Amino acid sequence: MNFLNGITQELQHIIDAIYAVTDIDVTIVDKDLNRVAATKNINKLFRKQAPENSVFHKSLLTGKQYLISNTKNDPLCIQCYNRDTCTELAELCIPIHFNKEIIGVLGMCAFNEKAKNNLLNNVDSYIKFENQLSSIISTIISEKRFGELLEYRSKELVTLINSLNEGIVILNKNLDIITKNKYINEKFGLKEDTPYKIAEVVGDKVMAKLVEISYNGETEPVKIRGADYVVKSSLIGSENGDQGIILVFSDFEKMKESVIKSGINRHLITFDDIIGDSELLLRAKRQAIQVADSEASVLLTGETGTGKEIFARAIHASSKRSKEVFIAINCGAIPDNLIESELFGYESGSFTGATATGKPGKFEMAKEGTLFLDEIGDLPYSMQVKILRRLKKRK
Repeated sequence: MNFLNGITQELQHIIDAIYAVTDIDVTIVDKDLNRVAATKNINKLFRKQAPENSVFHKSLLTGKQYLISNTKNDPLCIQCYNRDTCTELAELCIPIHFNKEIIGVLGMCAFNEKAKNNLLNNVDSYIKFENQLSSIISTIISEKRFGELLEYRSKELVTLINSLNEGIVILNKNLDIITKNKYINEKFGLKEDTPYKIAEVVGDKVMAKLVEISYNGETEPVKIRGADYVVKSSLIGSENGDQGIILVFSDFEKMKESVIKSGINRHLITFDDIIGDSELLLRAKRQAIQVADSEASVLLTGETGTGKEIFARAIHASSKRSKEVFIAINCGAIPDNLIESELFGYESGSFTGATATGKPGKFEMAKEGTLFLDEIGDLPYSMQVKILRRLKKRK
């Protein structure tokens, strides 16, 4: 990789400044001897590539510094391809190192006696200076690569959060939105490049909920722009003490659907899975197959452990509702004080401890699928009456 080509503008500024102070021309070549930066005199007199077997070339190969005080007679210049046409009077070459690799050479070139005397009389200072300059160039390259890596990681992060089917918002310590994904822009009608404060996006009520949890935790479902969301907030800490915040917005309706749909096809059982050849079992299967095509409510009777749920699942799998949810409830396991709310749900504020958004009951959750009430005989008679009324109303 040619590291110097990525910072040619910075290098040109550096050598122009050196020339202005010293009146000595400067050039920088890469590891292929290509000039990546040069002052005007060098650009006029030389080609875009430093010659082979030159002192520049030797410095690249050996990693050593070279000072040439007489270019016509110095042994290092004898085999240089440019020896016959060279007009340099003196030259100082210092290799540029990066990650323990020689990536180029920085050279100071004197084309007149004044510049030559200046170079030779101050050679120790220039060697020290150019060594420092070589280190500065390495730092510039490191920062450039870090910036490119940071930019790549930033684009990688944006691509990642845009692929999520949830809203992602990243805030700074002043609660300005510094990053938001495509989901948020589409759902909340926000413009991609417009700056927003989070309060103007979610409203005061949601902000109060976030303050209540100190921006660290999950809110109950909150309404934002006409839809219900659960907002998860996490703090981002940094070494200098600044804190940012990540907010994740999950569609509450989709969360409920996901919970409900998770029951679909779980423990899928068909009539083929009910094995047996007794007349009673075969008759029960025939009756169940017949009723599976109808919309009628089905009463399955039998002792505990005789396989009522297996028949219920087989009926569901053979019905028109097979692609919807199957919910099985053990009525005997529900505490008496929770039975009604579990089966029929409740509205917000119905009683102390009720959630702000209310809760759908199992009847509502399974309205497109099948609800199997196991051990229904264990329910209080008052609740059995309510269920009967609900079934009659359905008809």
